[in-house]
This record gives sequence, structure tokens and C-alpha cells, in this order.
Amino acid sequence: MTLLSFPAGRRAGSSNQSARAQKDRAMGMDLITERDLNNIAMMCHAVNRAYCEFNGDTSQVPWSQAPQWQRDSAIAGAKGICNGTITRPEESHESWLAVKNADGWSYGEVKDVDKKEHPCMVPYDQLPPEQRVKDHLFFAVVSSYLARNE
Repeated sequence: MTLLSFPAGRRAGSSNQSARAQKDRAMGMDLITERDLNNIAMMCHAVNRAYCEFNGDTSQVPWSQAPQWQRDSAIAGAKGICNGTITRPEESHESWLAVKNADGWSYGEVKDVDKKEHPCMVPYDQLPPEQRVKDHLFFAVVSSYLARNE
């Protein structure tokens, strides 16, 4: 079993979260298995899928049917929050945006996987409120897992 090290004691909403994450990394690390990380990402995906369906978007498939790139994206986002490199929902989106840009994605009014176009390929502050909620939900799911294990 491969173990990944992540900081202990992080709480969502801390006013000085970045400094706390750095201090936690210096003082000691909790261990989260790759299986745990996969399960966290799977929960994030399920919450996002449910939120999308609530808003009339039925395009999201269950985790077991999600393409590998989509799973990898969720795992990377969860890992970033767990290891303290992502400390706010806004940073979660900016990290996702950077990965998509590096993979050749660009803005498009409608998500088109074949063309690598996505309507969320904009800075966080330009996202519609209902899209920002996704980043907050993702962050909350991961943060809840971390709080559970403090």
C-alpha cells in the first residue's frame, strides 16, 4: 500500500490557512493512502454530479464510468487541498484551469470534450455563481474529510 503524506490540523475557513498549512507540514504529517485519496475524489465527483443534476445538467456520469482524465483531475484537486497547496475554493478553480490550459483546453460556450472547449475556462471571478458553488462544494468535501481525521 502506498502512503501519501499530508498536513495535519487544517481547517476550512481559517483566516491564516496558508501559514497554518506550512506550519503543519513542518511539524508533522498525517498519512492518507492512495485509496483514501481516490475515495475523497470519488465523493467530490458524486457531490458535483448531484449538484449538476439538481441544476438540470445530466451530462455527468458516475465515477465508475468517468473517463480517466476526469478522475485524474478530481484526484489532483483533492490532493492539492490535502497537501495544503490549495487553501481556498478560488485556488481550486485556478489549479484546474492551469491543468486544462496545459492540456490544450480553451474557452467554449458549451463543454465539448472532443474540441477541448469548456465554458469554465475563465478566471474564478468571471465564473457564474452556480459554477463557483462547484469549487466550494469540492473544497468542503475534502475539508470535511480532513476535519474528520484530526
